[in-house]
Amino acid sequence: MDENWSASATADYSSSARPRELAGTATYVSSNPLYSVWTGMHQRCRDPKGRNAHLYYARGITVCERWSGPDGFPNFLADMGENP
Repeated sequence: MDENWSASATADYSSSARPRELAGTATYVSSNPLYSVWTGMHQRCRDPKGRNAHLYYARGITVCERWSGPDGFPNFLADMGENP
């Protein structure tokens, strides 16, 4: 595994096996600043005792299946892209 590779190395995630191959590894997730955005989104939608539960969890807002599970983060990146 290339320790210097980051998710921003390729713009087209759907054509590269790299994100899916590295999904869930500390190197992959720590190399992309959007990982904290993705995890924060999941926490806001799933934590009934969270600070903003009334804005997300209590209103029934959920994260789609495509952005959840083992392939959730690579799918999130493929759909949303990097920050400008």
